[in-house]
Amino acid sequence: MSKEIKILVVDDEPMNRTVMMELFGSEFDLQCAEDSLACIEIIDTWSPDLILMDVKMPGIDGIDTCRQIKQNPKTELIPVIFVSALGSPAERMEGYEAGGDDYIVKPYDNIELRKKIDLSIANSKKIKESQQNFQESMQAAMTAMTNTAEIGDILHFYQDSFSIASFNAVADSLLSVLSGYGLKAVICIFGDEEIISNSNYGVVRPLEISVIEQLRDRDSSIYNFGTRSSYSYSNVTILVLNMPIDDEEKYGRLKDHIAMLAEGGNARITSLIAEYEKLKHQKNLKGLVAATSHALQALEKQQSENQGELENIMSLLSEDVEASFLSLGLTDEQEKKLIAVINKTEEQARMLFDKDHMLRKDLENIMESLKDA
Repeated sequence: MSKEIKILVVDDEPMNRTVMMELFGSEFDLQCAEDSLACIEIIDTWSPDLILMDVKMPGIDGIDTCRQIKQNPKTELIPVIFVSALGSPAERMEGYEAGGDDYIVKPYDNIELRKKIDLSIANSKKIKESQQNFQESMQAAMTAMTNTAEIGDILHFYQDSFSIASFNAVADSLLSVLSGYGLKAVICIFGDEEIISNSNYGVVRPLEISVIEQLRDRDSSIYNFGTRSSYSYSNVTILVLNMPIDDEEKYGRLKDHIAMLAEGGNARITSLIAEYEKLKHQKNLKGLVAATSHALQALEKQQSENQGELENIMSLLSEDVEASFLSLGLTDEQEKKLIAVINKTEEQARMLFDKDHMLRKDLENIMESLKDA
């Protein structure tokens, strides 16, 4: 033992206090109190490692004084050894119920008292270490629970993001999670043709947009400056304004969480851009199909009219040729050959129209396939 250990002797008898000083004054840092009030005053400023408490004292006795000490969270772990001339089982039980750690009856054996002091101080040290370990374990458990809840918010965002159909909705969902973390933030979403900006604390200031655009040009996707942190990806930037820099553990935890949120938000925005491009392509394709279909209908009508006119022309040609046979002086053989040439030409024209019709049917089939694309 050494002078580092502080012992408070509480006894209304000066002789008893003197004896204690002679016994332990050279080994411990020892102070004495003559009654309960003096005891409480000393404890408030001096914080002893152990109290040797007399039971019978004027005013508030040792039992009630011990109760006060044990009911105070600041002093409840200080061990109390009762030193009393009363040692019946009932009196010992009363001391135990008051919160005492040990009991020794006067006149006591000095060696026995010393052993009780050593044992009480050793037990007190173990209790304090155990309480410290318990508090650290509880703190670790609370941190783990908090971290699990925060990660749960991120997982919910990831899950819900698959059904989010607009840039603004992505920004609102991200801001909702950040608000749950107690963070003030600005979010900018960079699409191919538009920039969406929003915050969870009011209107986004032009200077904040300017800062975000400058931060996006940096090589690093994460940049910290004071209580502010930015997280920039290809299509999303999150600017947090009140990072908890005074709480190192929370600060590091939230940095990881925000990075995961920003990355998830960026993935959804990238997917939405691809979906928008696909819809735009489909819309353009449908317009092209409609225009082509209209042109084919016009072509079919024109070809039908042309075929009718050609057949009429060929019929008139045949009639005119036959009518002119008398004036031309052709032989029967020559007339047959001429008629055969006209008929062949007419047949070739019909075949040409038939080929055009088959080509048009093929184009119509292609148009139908494009409509379903």
